[in-house]
Amino acid sequence: MIKNVDLSGKPKLKVVLFGAGWIGCSIVQLLLKKRGVEIVGAVDSSPAKVGQDLGAVMGNEKPLDVTITNNAARLLSETKPDVVVHATSSYLKDVFPQLKEIVEHGANVV
Repeated sequence: MIKNVDLSGKPKLKVVLFGAGWIGCSIVQLLLKKRGVEIVGAVDSSPAKVGQDLGAVMGNEKPLDVTITNNAARLLSETKPDVVVHATSSYLKDVFPQLKEIVEHGANVV
């Protein structure tokens, strides 16, 4: 099976997680149950999480082969996600620069 195609032959939706805290990781747990979704990257500012596998940070026994980075611009350029799940803060004034960067890289934001 080709990695970015689901069982029906349709392209998978490429998703990046922006914020690997409790809420972000809970969203990823739900996304992992969906067909047609591929987690292609994860961003977090915590030095304790950067360089770690997303699956390990989530407490999964099995790694997801997604290494958390703190370099959003590089990740977005390299992975070209369709959607970024943003889960860092609830205050627009705090997250506006992150949202702007995501949109400037051509991704949708949830």
